[in-house]
Amino acid sequence: MQAETLPSYAWPKEDARDDFDEPGLRFCWNFLRNPDAASWSLSTRPGWLRLYGSALTLNDLASPAFVGRCQEHFACLVTLRVG
Repeated sequence: MQAETLPSYAWPKEDARDDFDEPGLRFCWNFLRNPDAASWSLSTRPGWLRLYGSALTLNDLASPAFVGRCQEHFACLVTLRVG
């Protein structure tokens, strides 16, 4: 089957640091399965990502409280502040 290809698009590089000061999560953040909006918040404490834990685990079919980001490099230093 012949088909035209879509034009190339260079996605802008995501900033490595996130201060969680936007009204929503940036595109680089991801969830496990279908995210439960009640399991996380950016507005409860502005400038922080708050996760609300539950009895669900990563092995359950439902959506546990999980927000992650894909590792882009083999050699990296990752830090976070828990408060």
